[in-house]
Amino acid sequence: MSRYQFEADLTHLEHIIPLLLRGNPLALSYWRRRLSSLSAQQSLLPDGNRRVTRLLQVFDEVECAVLSGKPTVGPVAVVKPARAPPVARGLKSGRSGTQ
Repeated sequence: MSRYQFEADLTHLEHIIPLLLRGNPLALSYWRRRLSSLSAQQSLLPDGNRRVTRLLQVFDEVECAVLSGKPTVGPVAVVKPARAPPVARGLKSGRSGTQ
């Protein structure tokens, strides 16, 4: 897995996991597998270990809340995704340095 793919997957999960409290068309085991697959790649980013560990903690809280059927007042935790890498930001805005 490339560093950029890891960053994209991690950022996606940082957005999705807190939303699982609102309902989930996919099984919690699917999301657990996605997180577990990132755990093996966490060294690809300087802050990868911290972000994956935090996301696993949030997922554990979400999973407990969903499985217990207890409604929550708000999101279990706010996960602030890191900014996209400079290359990805440049591509999203239509800027290109070599084209």
